[in-house]
Amino acid sequence: MKWYGCINWLESTRGENHGLFVNDSLPFFKPTANAYLSMSDNAALAVVAVAKCGGSSSGIKLRVGRIDATSASPAPCEHSLGRVHNPDGPNVFNSAFVTATNLDRVEPFDSTPGVWDPNNINEIYLTSTQPFKVCQRRQHFKKPEKKNTKCKSLSEKMIGVVSSKVTFSDTVQLMEWKAVDVMMDISLFGDVSISGLIRNLYTTTQPPKNISYSTTSSTGNSSTGTSSDLSGTGTSIFGSTIYWPLNSTIALGTTTLSFSNVPCPVNGNIFVLPAQSSFYSSSGSIIVKSATLTSVSGNEDMTAVLYVPTKQKGTISLKIVQQNVTLTSFSNARAYTLYSTGTKKVSSTGTVIIRVSQGGSSSRIVKSTTFGSKFASILRRWVGIMWLGNESPHFDVMRIIDSLSYRYTEMEMMNDST
Repeated sequence: MKWYGCINWLESTRGENHGLFVNDSLPFFKPTANAYLSMSDNAALAVVAVAKCGGSSSGIKLRVGRIDATSASPAPCEHSLGRVHNPDGPNVFNSAFVTATNLDRVEPFDSTPGVWDPNNINEIYLTSTQPFKVCQRRQHFKKPEKKNTKCKSLSEKMIGVVSSKVTFSDTVQLMEWKAVDVMMDISLFGDVSISGLIRNLYTTTQPPKNISYSTTSSTGNSSTGTSSDLSGTGTSIFGSTIYWPLNSTIALGTTTLSFSNVPCPVNGNIFVLPAQSSFYSSSGSIIVKSATLTSVSGNEDMTAVLYVPTKQKGTISLKIVQQNVTLTSFSNARAYTLYSTGTKKVSSTGTVIIRVSQGGSSSRIVKSTTFGSKFASILRRWVGIMWLGNESPHFDVMRIIDSLSYRYTEMEMMNDST
Protein backbone atom coordinates (compact mmCIF):
# COMPACT_ATOMS: atom_id res chain seq x y z
CA MET A 1 0.00 0.00 0.00
CA LYS A 2 1.62 3.20 -1.14
CA TRP A 3 1.19 6.23 1.04
CA TYR A 4 1.63 9.75 -0.25
CA GLY A 5 2.23 12.37 2.42
CA CYS A 6 1.19 14.97 -0.14
CA ILE A 7 0.33 14.57 -3.80
CA ASN A 8 0.52 17.20 -6.50
CA TRP A 9 -0.61 15.60 -9.76
CA LEU A 10 0.74 18.54 -11.77
CA GLU A 11 4.34 17.73 -10.80
CA SER A 12 4.39 14.33 -12.50
CA THR A 13 6.00 15.56 -15.75
CA ARG A 14 8.94 17.32 -14.09
CA GLY A 15 12.30 15.72 -14.90
CA GLU A 16 13.51 15.52 -11.30
CA ASN A 17 10.57 13.34 -10.34
CA HIS A 18 12.07 10.03 -11.40
CA GLY A 19 10.02 6.94 -12.08
CA LEU A 20 6.28 6.69 -12.40
CA PHE A 21 5.80 9.12 -9.51
CA VAL A 22 2.02 9.21 -8.87
CA ASN A 23 1.04 8.11 -12.36
CA ASP A 24 0.67 4.46 -11.39
CA SER A 25 -1.97 5.36 -8.77
CA LEU A 26 -3.88 8.03 -10.69
CA PRO A 27 -5.43 5.60 -13.23
CA PHE A 28 -6.86 3.67 -10.26
CA PHE A 29 -8.47 6.83 -8.83
CA LYS A 30 -9.44 8.39 -12.16
CA PRO A 31 -12.66 6.43 -12.98
CA THR A 32 -14.38 7.51 -9.77
CA ALA A 33 -13.25 11.14 -9.65
CA ASN A 34 -16.19 13.46 -10.32
CA ALA A 35 -17.87 16.65 -9.14
CA TYR A 36 -18.78 15.04 -5.81
CA LEU A 37 -15.60 13.06 -5.14
CA SER A 38 -12.33 14.78 -6.08
CA MET A 39 -9.09 13.05 -7.01
CA SER A 40 -7.75 14.15 -3.61
CA ASP A 41 -10.69 12.49 -1.86
CA ASN A 42 -9.98 9.32 -3.82
CA ALA A 43 -6.36 9.41 -2.60
CA ALA A 44 -7.58 9.84 0.98
CA LEU A 45 -9.88 6.86 0.50
CA ALA A 46 -6.87 4.81 -0.64
CA VAL A 47 -5.18 5.63 2.68
CA VAL A 48 -8.30 4.51 4.54
CA ALA A 49 -7.95 1.12 2.83
CA VAL A 50 -4.83 0.56 4.95
CA ALA A 51 -7.19 -0.14 7.86
CA LYS A 52 -7.96 -3.60 6.51
CA CYS A 53 -4.36 -4.65 5.83
CA GLY A 54 -4.60 -6.86 8.90
CA GLY A 55 -5.97 -4.04 11.05
CA SER A 56 -9.32 -3.60 12.74
CA SER A 57 -12.58 -2.89 10.96
CA SER A 58 -12.95 0.46 12.72
CA GLY A 59 -10.39 1.93 10.38
CA ILE A 60 -9.54 5.55 9.73
CA LYS A 61 -12.31 8.14 9.77
CA LEU A 62 -12.88 9.62 6.32
CA ARG A 63 -14.32 13.03 5.47
CA VAL A 64 -14.61 14.41 1.95
CA GLY A 65 -14.58 17.83 0.33
CA ARG A 66 -10.94 18.23 -0.70
CA ILE A 67 -10.16 20.57 -3.59
CA ASP A 68 -7.72 19.36 -6.24
CA ALA A 69 -4.70 21.49 -7.10
CA THR A 70 -4.96 23.60 -10.26
CA SER A 71 -1.26 24.49 -10.56
CA ALA A 72 2.09 22.91 -9.78
CA SER A 73 3.64 23.43 -6.35
CA PRO A 74 6.30 21.75 -4.18
CA ALA A 75 5.31 18.38 -2.74
CA PRO A 76 7.11 15.89 -0.46
CA CYS A 77 8.47 12.70 -1.88
CA GLU A 78 6.55 9.44 -1.91
CA HIS A 79 6.60 7.07 1.04
CA SER A 80 5.54 3.48 1.52
CA LEU A 81 4.27 1.50 4.47
CA GLY A 82 5.31 -1.88 3.17
CA ARG A 83 7.99 -1.71 0.49
CA VAL A 84 9.86 0.46 -2.00
CA HIS A 85 8.80 0.06 -5.65
CA ASN A 86 11.46 0.20 -8.34
CA PRO A 87 9.19 1.69 -11.07
CA ASP A 88 8.15 4.47 -8.69
CA GLY A 89 11.51 5.19 -7.06
CA PRO A 90 14.32 3.96 -9.35
CA ASN A 91 16.87 6.11 -7.51
CA VAL A 92 15.96 4.40 -4.24
CA PHE A 93 15.61 0.79 -5.37
CA ASN A 94 17.92 0.07 -8.31
CA SER A 95 16.63 -2.12 -11.15
CA ALA A 96 19.61 -4.44 -10.63
CA PHE A 97 17.71 -5.90 -7.68
CA VAL A 98 14.88 -7.05 -9.95
CA THR A 99 15.15 -10.82 -10.29
CA ALA A 100 13.13 -13.78 -11.49
CA THR A 101 11.87 -14.25 -7.93
CA ASN A 102 11.15 -10.56 -7.42
CA LEU A 103 9.03 -9.67 -10.43
CA ASP A 104 7.09 -7.11 -8.43
CA ARG A 105 10.35 -5.16 -8.31
CA VAL A 106 10.00 -4.23 -4.68
CA GLU A 107 12.22 -4.09 -1.61
CA PRO A 108 10.15 -4.86 1.51
CA PHE A 109 10.67 -3.00 4.76
CA ASP A 110 10.13 -6.14 6.85
CA SER A 111 9.57 -9.89 6.61
CA THR A 112 5.79 -9.49 6.36
CA PRO A 113 5.19 -6.69 3.82
CA GLY A 114 1.59 -7.74 3.15
CA VAL A 115 0.49 -7.73 6.78
CA TRP A 116 -0.47 -4.72 8.90
CA ASP A 117 1.79 -5.37 11.92
CA PRO A 118 4.66 -3.71 13.84
CA ASN A 119 7.40 -5.78 12.17
CA ASN A 120 8.64 -2.86 10.09
CA ILE A 121 9.22 -1.01 13.35
CA ASN A 122 10.74 -4.00 15.17
CA GLU A 123 12.95 -5.30 12.35
CA ILE A 124 14.18 -2.06 10.80
CA TYR A 125 13.66 1.02 12.90
CA LEU A 126 14.31 -0.38 16.40
CA THR A 127 16.86 -3.16 15.91
CA SER A 128 19.07 -2.00 13.04
CA THR A 129 22.56 -0.57 13.56
CA GLN A 130 21.11 2.92 13.23
CA PRO A 131 17.60 2.72 14.67
CA PHE A 132 15.13 5.29 13.45
CA LYS A 133 13.93 7.47 16.31
CA VAL A 134 10.19 7.58 15.83
CA CYS A 135 9.57 9.24 19.18
CA GLN A 136 10.70 8.96 22.77
CA ARG A 137 8.15 6.22 23.41
CA ARG A 138 8.96 4.32 20.24
CA GLN A 139 8.98 1.02 22.17
CA HIS A 140 5.18 1.26 22.24
CA PHE A 141 5.17 0.61 18.51
CA LYS A 142 6.30 -2.96 19.22
CA LYS A 143 2.77 -3.75 20.39
CA PRO A 144 0.26 -4.27 17.56
CA GLU A 145 -2.63 -2.59 19.36
CA LYS A 146 -0.49 0.46 20.19
CA LYS A 147 0.81 0.70 16.65
CA ASN A 148 -2.68 0.42 15.15
CA THR A 149 -4.07 3.16 17.37
CA LYS A 150 -1.16 5.53 16.77
CA CYS A 151 -0.87 4.94 13.03
CA LYS A 152 -4.59 5.39 12.47
CA SER A 153 -4.50 8.63 14.40
CA LEU A 154 -1.51 9.89 12.41
CA SER A 155 -3.07 8.80 9.10
CA GLU A 156 -6.28 10.62 9.97
CA LYS A 157 -4.33 13.80 10.72
CA MET A 158 -2.28 13.45 7.54
CA ILE A 159 -5.25 13.18 5.17
CA GLY A 160 -6.96 15.99 7.09
CA VAL A 161 -4.28 18.59 6.30
CA VAL A 162 -6.00 20.75 3.68
CA SER A 163 -6.36 24.33 2.54
CA SER A 164 -8.37 26.73 4.68
CA LYS A 165 -10.77 26.98 1.73
CA VAL A 166 -11.89 23.37 2.23
CA THR A 167 -15.05 22.60 4.16
CA PHE A 168 -15.07 18.96 5.16
CA SER A 169 -18.19 16.82 5.24
CA ASP A 170 -19.18 14.89 8.32
CA THR A 171 -17.45 11.55 8.74
CA VAL A 172 -18.58 9.22 5.97
CA GLN A 173 -20.70 6.42 7.40
CA LEU A 174 -21.37 3.02 5.89
CA MET A 175 -24.91 2.64 4.58
CA GLU A 176 -26.52 -0.74 5.18
CA TRP A 177 -29.20 0.00 2.58
CA LYS A 178 -28.81 2.24 -0.44
CA ALA A 179 -30.50 3.01 -3.76
CA VAL A 180 -28.07 2.81 -6.68
CA ASP A 181 -28.45 4.36 -10.15
CA VAL A 182 -32.09 5.27 -9.61
CA MET A 183 -33.62 6.50 -12.88
CA MET A 184 -36.99 7.89 -13.88
CA ASP A 185 -38.60 7.49 -17.29
CA ILE A 186 -41.83 8.46 -19.03
CA SER A 187 -43.83 6.69 -21.72
CA LEU A 188 -45.42 8.18 -24.81
CA PHE A 189 -48.68 8.22 -22.83
CA GLY A 190 -47.26 10.15 -19.87
CA ASP A 191 -46.92 7.26 -17.43
CA VAL A 192 -43.90 7.76 -15.16
CA SER A 193 -41.74 4.87 -13.97
CA ILE A 194 -38.82 4.48 -11.60
CA SER A 195 -36.08 1.86 -11.83
CA GLY A 196 -32.65 1.09 -10.44
CA LEU A 197 -31.00 -1.13 -7.86
CA ILE A 198 -31.45 -1.62 -4.13
CA ARG A 199 -28.16 -2.47 -2.44
CA ASN A 200 -27.71 -4.19 0.92
CA LEU A 201 -24.33 -4.20 2.70
CA TYR A 202 -23.92 -7.01 5.20
CA THR A 203 -21.24 -8.84 7.18
CA THR A 204 -22.62 -11.62 9.41
CA THR A 205 -26.39 -11.17 9.09
CA GLN A 206 -27.59 -12.78 5.87
CA PRO A 207 -29.69 -10.56 3.58
CA PRO A 208 -33.38 -11.28 2.95
CA LYS A 209 -34.44 -13.36 -0.05
CA ASN A 210 -36.54 -10.50 -1.43
CA ILE A 211 -37.04 -6.82 -0.75
CA SER A 212 -40.23 -4.74 -0.75
CA TYR A 213 -40.27 -1.07 -1.69
CA SER A 214 -42.82 1.72 -1.95
CA THR A 215 -43.16 5.21 -3.39
CA THR A 216 -45.14 8.18 -2.07
CA SER A 217 -46.25 11.35 -3.83
CA SER A 218 -46.98 14.85 -2.53
CA THR A 219 -50.71 14.14 -2.90
CA GLY A 220 -50.52 11.00 -0.78
CA ASN A 221 -50.73 8.54 -3.68
CA SER A 222 -48.42 5.55 -3.30
CA SER A 223 -47.35 2.35 -5.01
CA THR A 224 -45.60 -0.79 -3.78
CA GLY A 225 -43.47 -3.52 -5.29
CA THR A 226 -41.36 -6.53 -4.37
CA SER A 227 -38.13 -7.69 -5.96
CA SER A 228 -36.87 -11.25 -5.54
CA ASP A 229 -34.55 -11.54 -8.55
CA LEU A 230 -30.94 -10.78 -7.66
CA SER A 231 -29.12 -8.40 -9.98
CA GLY A 232 -25.60 -8.95 -8.67
CA THR A 233 -23.30 -9.41 -5.70
CA GLY A 234 -19.99 -7.96 -4.64
CA THR A 235 -17.39 -7.78 -1.88
CA SER A 236 -15.30 -5.00 -0.42
CA ILE A 237 -13.25 -4.21 2.66
CA PHE A 238 -16.51 -3.16 4.32
CA GLY A 239 -18.42 -6.41 3.79
CA SER A 240 -20.50 -8.17 1.15
CA THR A 241 -23.09 -6.53 -1.07
CA ILE A 242 -26.19 -7.83 -2.78
CA TYR A 243 -28.38 -6.04 -5.32
CA TRP A 244 -32.07 -6.30 -6.26
CA PRO A 245 -33.57 -4.54 -9.28
CA LEU A 246 -36.60 -2.29 -8.86
CA ASN A 247 -38.96 -1.19 -11.62
CA SER A 248 -42.38 0.33 -10.97
CA THR A 249 -44.90 2.79 -12.38
CA ILE A 250 -45.35 5.72 -9.99
CA ALA A 251 -47.80 8.57 -9.36
CA LEU A 252 -47.36 12.13 -10.59
CA GLY A 253 -45.18 14.24 -8.33
CA THR A 254 -43.63 11.29 -6.46
CA THR A 255 -41.35 12.52 -3.66
CA THR A 256 -40.04 9.43 -1.88
CA LEU A 257 -38.79 5.91 -2.57
CA SER A 258 -38.61 3.74 0.57
CA PHE A 259 -37.32 0.25 1.39
CA SER A 260 -36.28 -1.44 4.64
CA ASN A 261 -37.29 1.75 6.54
CA VAL A 262 -34.86 3.83 4.47
CA PRO A 263 -36.39 6.86 2.66
CA CYS A 264 -34.73 8.14 -0.52
CA PRO A 265 -35.75 11.52 -1.97
CA VAL A 266 -37.26 11.57 -5.47
CA ASN A 267 -38.37 14.58 -7.50
CA GLY A 268 -41.32 13.62 -9.68
CA ASN A 269 -41.91 17.22 -10.75
CA ILE A 270 -38.70 17.58 -12.76
CA PHE A 271 -36.28 14.82 -13.71
CA VAL A 272 -33.66 13.74 -16.24
CA LEU A 273 -34.58 10.87 -18.58
CA PRO A 274 -31.40 8.72 -18.63
CA ALA A 275 -32.95 5.95 -20.75
CA GLN A 276 -33.81 8.49 -23.45
CA SER A 277 -30.53 10.41 -23.20
CA SER A 278 -27.19 9.37 -24.67
CA PHE A 279 -23.48 9.92 -24.14
CA TYR A 280 -20.70 8.76 -26.46
CA SER A 281 -17.36 9.16 -24.71
CA SER A 282 -15.37 8.43 -27.88
CA SER A 283 -16.79 11.48 -29.65
CA GLY A 284 -17.77 13.54 -26.61
CA SER A 285 -21.36 13.81 -27.86
CA ILE A 286 -24.14 14.08 -25.30
CA ILE A 287 -27.91 14.45 -25.51
CA VAL A 288 -29.80 15.20 -22.30
CA LYS A 289 -33.57 14.75 -22.21
CA SER A 290 -35.81 15.64 -19.31
CA ALA A 291 -39.43 15.96 -18.21
CA THR A 292 -41.22 18.45 -16.01
CA LEU A 293 -44.76 18.56 -14.67
CA THR A 294 -46.41 21.19 -16.86
CA SER A 295 -48.63 22.52 -14.07
CA VAL A 296 -45.63 23.59 -11.97
CA SER A 297 -43.03 24.39 -14.64
CA GLY A 298 -44.22 27.80 -15.82
CA ASN A 299 -42.70 29.30 -18.94
CA GLU A 300 -39.09 29.64 -17.80
CA ASP A 301 -36.15 28.14 -19.68
CA MET A 302 -34.75 24.80 -18.59
CA THR A 303 -31.01 24.42 -18.09
CA ALA A 304 -28.88 21.29 -17.88
CA VAL A 305 -25.87 21.67 -15.58
CA LEU A 306 -23.09 19.31 -16.63
CA TYR A 307 -20.08 18.60 -14.41
CA VAL A 308 -17.55 17.41 -16.97
CA PRO A 309 -14.25 15.60 -16.14
CA THR A 310 -11.80 17.32 -18.50
CA LYS A 311 -8.16 16.65 -19.43
CA GLN A 312 -5.56 19.16 -18.28
CA LYS A 313 -1.96 19.84 -19.22
CA GLY A 314 0.83 18.29 -17.19
CA THR A 315 -1.09 15.44 -15.56
CA ILE A 316 -3.30 12.48 -16.35
CA SER A 317 -5.62 13.67 -13.57
CA LEU A 318 -8.87 15.26 -14.72
CA LYS A 319 -10.36 18.57 -13.62
CA ILE A 320 -14.11 19.15 -13.30
CA VAL A 321 -15.53 21.85 -15.57
CA GLN A 322 -19.12 23.07 -15.22
CA GLN A 323 -20.98 23.45 -18.50
CA ASN A 324 -24.51 24.88 -18.71
CA VAL A 325 -26.69 23.89 -21.67
CA THR A 326 -30.18 25.15 -22.55
CA LEU A 327 -32.95 22.62 -23.19
CA THR A 328 -35.95 23.28 -25.44
CA SER A 329 -39.36 21.60 -25.31
CA PHE A 330 -40.04 19.11 -28.08
CA SER A 331 -43.17 17.24 -27.01
CA ASN A 332 -45.83 16.65 -24.37
CA ALA A 333 -46.68 13.41 -22.59
CA ARG A 334 -50.02 13.90 -20.84
CA ALA A 335 -49.22 16.00 -17.71
CA TYR A 336 -45.55 16.45 -18.58
CA THR A 337 -43.56 18.63 -20.98
CA LEU A 338 -40.48 16.98 -22.51
CA TYR A 339 -37.21 18.80 -23.15
CA SER A 340 -33.95 18.07 -24.99
CA THR A 341 -30.53 19.70 -25.37
CA GLY A 342 -30.04 18.29 -28.84
CA THR A 343 -26.54 16.96 -29.56
CA LYS A 344 -23.85 18.84 -27.64
CA LYS A 345 -20.09 18.38 -27.39
CA VAL A 346 -18.32 17.89 -24.08
CA SER A 347 -14.58 17.33 -23.72
CA SER A 348 -14.82 14.31 -21.49
CA THR A 349 -14.08 10.61 -21.49
CA GLY A 350 -15.10 10.20 -17.84
CA THR A 351 -18.39 10.14 -15.96
CA VAL A 352 -20.39 13.33 -16.42
CA ILE A 353 -22.73 14.33 -13.58
CA ILE A 354 -25.98 15.97 -14.77
CA ARG A 355 -28.91 17.80 -13.24
CA VAL A 356 -31.58 19.98 -14.85
CA SER A 357 -33.20 23.06 -13.36
CA GLN A 358 -36.09 25.35 -14.18
CA GLY A 359 -36.99 28.38 -12.13
CA GLY A 360 -36.39 27.45 -8.53
CA SER A 361 -36.70 23.68 -9.07
CA SER A 362 -33.89 21.23 -9.74
CA SER A 363 -33.85 17.53 -10.52
CA ARG A 364 -31.89 14.89 -8.66
CA ILE A 365 -28.49 14.26 -10.20
CA VAL A 366 -27.75 11.39 -12.59
CA LYS A 367 -24.56 9.95 -14.04
CA SER A 368 -23.85 9.63 -17.75
CA THR A 369 -23.03 5.96 -17.16
CA THR A 370 -26.79 5.35 -16.85
CA PHE A 371 -27.57 6.91 -20.23
CA GLY A 372 -29.04 4.64 -22.91
CA SER A 373 -27.40 3.90 -26.26
CA LYS A 374 -28.76 4.69 -29.71
CA PHE A 375 -29.79 1.03 -30.08
CA ALA A 376 -31.71 1.18 -26.80
CA SER A 377 -33.49 4.31 -27.99
CA ILE A 378 -34.71 2.53 -31.13
CA LEU A 379 -35.98 -0.39 -29.03
CA ARG A 380 -37.61 2.02 -26.59
CA ARG A 381 -39.56 3.80 -29.31
CA TRP A 382 -40.71 0.46 -30.72
CA VAL A 383 -41.85 -0.82 -27.33
CA GLY A 384 -43.46 2.55 -26.50
CA ILE A 385 -45.83 2.19 -29.43
CA MET A 386 -47.05 -1.17 -28.12
CA TRP A 387 -46.90 -0.31 -24.42
CA LEU A 388 -50.21 -0.28 -22.54
CA GLY A 389 -48.90 1.65 -19.56
CA ASN A 390 -48.87 -1.15 -17.00
CA GLU A 391 -45.10 -1.52 -16.85
CA SER A 392 -42.06 0.53 -17.69
CA PRO A 393 -40.31 0.02 -21.06
CA HIS A 394 -36.95 0.56 -19.43
CA PHE A 395 -33.83 -0.86 -21.01
CA ASP A 396 -31.16 -0.78 -18.37
CA VAL A 397 -27.44 -0.55 -18.94
CA MET A 398 -25.48 -3.64 -17.95
CA ARG A 399 -23.31 -2.96 -14.95
CA ILE A 400 -20.31 -4.82 -13.63
CA ILE A 401 -20.37 -4.87 -9.84
CA ASP A 402 -16.99 -5.78 -8.43
CA SER A 403 -15.02 -5.51 -5.24
CA LEU A 404 -14.01 -1.94 -6.07
CA SER A 405 -17.58 -0.67 -6.17
CA TYR A 406 -17.39 0.51 -2.56
CA ARG A 407 -15.14 3.34 -3.68
CA TYR A 408 -18.14 5.28 -4.87
CA THR A 409 -21.31 3.44 -3.90
CA GLU A 410 -20.53 3.62 -0.20
CA MET A 411 -20.02 7.38 -0.16
CA GLU A 412 -23.09 8.81 1.55
CA MET A 413 -22.92 12.10 -0.29
CA MET A 414 -23.34 10.23 -3.57
CA ASN A 415 -26.82 9.23 -2.42
CA ASP A 416 -27.84 12.37 -4.31
CA SER A 417 -27.79 10.18 -7.42
CA THR A 418 -31.47 9.41 -6.76
